[in-house]
Amino acid sequence: MFDAVISKLPHSECRVPYTYHHDYLRMYTSKFKGCSRSEVASNNIENTDELYAVALTLLLDELKFADTMYLTKDDIDICKKAIAITENVVRRYNCN
Repeated sequence: MFDAVISKLPHSECRVPYTYHHDYLRMYTSKFKGCSRSEVASNNIENTDELYAVALTLLLDELKFADTMYLTKDDIDICKKAIAITENVVRRYNCN
């Protein structure tokens, strides 16, 4: 589901989902701030949905509005779900 929306957006395929996921956590969580990507990978266990949801959220943060103009209503709903999952992931790591 999240990967289908990611595929419609400009992105680097080799960065999906791990690099985007790890970079997002490094930027927005106190637990992983200042950590390397490999430290994030070794200290965090995410399921596939969370990996792709966080990756999609990072893409959405980095894209220009024009890059998203052709997304459908269903795609937008998936994006909203990805953002909600990402907010929960960030909250979980910031509470520790």
